[in-house]
Amino acid sequence: MLALISSYSYFTKLHTTPLANIYGITCHIGDKSGCPEIFYLCLSVSFACYHIKIKLLGLIAPFLFSYLFYPDNNISYMETFSFKFQQVKAIWYLFLGLIGIPFIAFLSNNAPIGWFLLIILTPMALAFFLFFKKIKDADTITLEDDHINSARFGKIYYADIVSAKSPWLYSTPALQLKLRNGQKITWAASFQNNITTSKQDAQTLVAFTNALINKTSTRQDVLFNQAAADTKSSPIKNINTAPIGQPISPTLHQSLAGAQKRNLKPQWVAIPAGSIIVLLLALKNCGTDYIKKHKDDEVRNILQNSEQQYDQSIQDARKMIDSMTNVLGPVYLYTNDSVVSVHLMPDINTGDAAILDNVPVLQHSLMFDSIKKFIAHPDSFAYKIAIERKANDVAWLQKSVFNYGDSTDTWLYLLSIDPDIDVSKDRAVIDTIHGSGSKPFEFSTGIPVYKNKSLLQSMEAASPNLSMMLARAHFSKNYKLYLVGVRKDNISEALFSKAITVFNKQLAAVKADTNSFHYSKR
Repeated sequence: MLALISSYSYFTKLHTTPLANIYGITCHIGDKSGCPEIFYLCLSVSFACYHIKIKLLGLIAPFLFSYLFYPDNNISYMETFSFKFQQVKAIWYLFLGLIGIPFIAFLSNNAPIGWFLLIILTPMALAFFLFFKKIKDADTITLEDDHINSARFGKIYYADIVSAKSPWLYSTPALQLKLRNGQKITWAASFQNNITTSKQDAQTLVAFTNALINKTSTRQDVLFNQAAADTKSSPIKNINTAPIGQPISPTLHQSLAGAQKRNLKPQWVAIPAGSIIVLLLALKNCGTDYIKKHKDDEVRNILQNSEQQYDQSIQDARKMIDSMTNVLGPVYLYTNDSVVSVHLMPDINTGDAAILDNVPVLQHSLMFDSIKKFIAHPDSFAYKIAIERKANDVAWLQKSVFNYGDSTDTWLYLLSIDPDIDVSKDRAVIDTIHGSGSKPFEFSTGIPVYKNKSLLQSMEAASPNLSMMLARAHFSKNYKLYLVGVRKDNISEALFSKAITVFNKQLAAVKADTNSFHYSKR
């Protein structure tokens, strides 16, 4: 009797009894009239086993014969997947936050700030509430031979699916099925844990997609004639619109594989459009100030470093000049200027640095390279005589047009400065470059010394108006004269003393006060 009950229940009610749920299988036989021979054979074997005292074999005989006579495609295992997913359509609720913006125009200028916040924040709060409420969703999916049973979307026949894809706007993994009636069913998750889904949900969605790919590959081009019969018995809403006997779309398997390929690609970080807008606004408002301040700091640091390097190079150059002065010999000076100093200075090519007096930083930058070259090779530079009367007031002693052609190696220099004569009006270019102010008259010339020519003759040849030049010292107290000699120009102290004697005689001849003149050696 037990064998009879087991045989009958297996072949007639297995797919509807709790036993079927325990075994996790669905039997599509279900009708003993369709296979009476197998049914009675199982019944006979069960009774025979019972009579020979093999009761256990009698109990399992129906199962054994079912597997022997029915292939696997008649008894299939159901695959079930449960996971949470993102309801991507919920993003449209965020646009509700913009409803309050048009109403701002109706506020008066003296309206309380509370009204402004109420109009702006209330729609935004509602939008975020609906968004976070609707974006969370869950589904339990069972894959059948011919359809998908979805607790969220109902029964979906494979033949009703036109295509599948993983939308590029969605986070991965995602799967969107397009049906023949135009409806789109979408599941989306994320491999990163968030408020809607977890990594486990994403892995389950990937597993569901793989199972669906395998299912459709084995069922490709198979007609599902039983779809209409199952539709009435299913308590789940049916969204199938495919005609009975409609085959699976030939491209479904390929589109599913393409969607899964995108889901398994390395992920890139998606930045919401709102975040981009906020970032751009922040860069516009704050970034320019930050960049400007950063640039100002960089420029300031560069200029400070440049000035420090320039100051250090000047100190090194001064030390080098002092050492070279000892090598080139002393400088002899005879003048009526009580506040003056004489120096030997290297002839450093500063280019256009002179026109940058009002911009010391740029002027120093142009001079820096030349100063470095001088420090490295001081003996390769020519040296000039500089008369410094006061700070930033330097006059250079040099040859004039009257003696550039002389070939002697022995030279004296004569310089005259008359502050009472302003030549700046006649030198518009200098006035434009250096700014307004007086430019005193200056005249410098070289005095060539020859063994076969007297010093007086050399002085008169160097300056044809020597008497007039010296007479100016009699009429103007501000008029200054400078007679200079340097050992590097083959002027000894004894020779310079002779030159002073001749010079004093010429001063006395024009009644200039020689007592105001003094001699110095550096």
